[in-house]
Amino acid sequence: MYAASVVAGTKYFNIDNFVGLTDLCVVAKDFGATIRVPEEDTPAATGHLEDYEALEVPEIKEGTRAYNLIQGNKLATEKAKAIDAPVTALFEGPMVALTQIMGATRVLSDLRTNPDVVLKALGKTTEYCKEMAKMMFEEAQPDNLCLVTLWTNNVILGADEYMKTEGKAMQNVFAPLYKEYDKPMVVHNCADAPHWDLIKKWDTKYYSYTFYPEQVNKGSKDHRYLIENYGKDVMFGGEVSPVAFMDNSPENIEKIKNDTIALQKSVLNTLKENGMQSKYVIATGCEVPPRGPCDTVTAQSYTVAQTGPELFKKIIG
Repeated sequence: MYAASVVAGTKYFNIDNFVGLTDLCVVAKDFGATIRVPEEDTPAATGHLEDYEALEVPEIKEGTRAYNLIQGNKLATEKAKAIDAPVTALFEGPMVALTQIMGATRVLSDLRTNPDVVLKALGKTTEYCKEMAKMMFEEAQPDNLCLVTLWTNNVILGADEYMKTEGKAMQNVFAPLYKEYDKPMVVHNCADAPHWDLIKKWDTKYYSYTFYPEQVNKGSKDHRYLIENYGKDVMFGGEVSPVAFMDNSPENIEKIKNDTIALQKSVLNTLKENGMQSKYVIATGCEVPPRGPCDTVTAQSYTVAQTGPELFKKIIG
């Protein structure tokens, strides 16, 4: 079903790249956490584990969620080749995994009061996530592999603090792993205030982000800032709020179309002002919530397909 949805979704929505997001509880489930999977909401861990030191790194084998995710992306990638559609598999990074396993509030609090225990547990989730990434590269072989790093966020952890935790794993484990398999580093972070200057430390090639207009004073940045300051080295995508897709009234669909055209114009003008022609993707900053109507998504994707080429010609030349 997952593989079939990749092909069907790519065709129906007329998208250039399918991102294989299932949920961010894959590792947590394999470590023994209880996962709630409601039809109307995003899955989440509800039964957190109690003891950091009792964590044991499980084997990725048939029956584990990691194994299913790897095999699903393998089949999806094979099927997508028939329609010449790239697939980006997605998995949670070690800090996301640990906060799902133990609970985010507890982990972030314990980092300040008992950091050694937390870092030891983080080493275990890093080991598991590294093995999952290796199996993705070797068995699934998607066109890209996106690593989710939600806690690189100045509101929650300072840059120095982050580099002592997941940032250290990003720089010393995952960046070298991506290079070993000759794959571009693809990162997703929908935090409101990412550590923008850290993304160069792991040679990020594509960065999926979310823009929060009401959080600009805290460090949320839009495409203008990102292209001007980092666009020469990194391709960005995101900015579009997924919440906008929940309302499929005629008025909102028209608004989505108009907003999409305005965003394209602004991106193209910003690229041109910075001596560039491309390296930006019109995309949502996070997943469209479950039960989001399809016609709001197509309002954007079809508008990009219909107006993009002419806007590019007019603005870029």
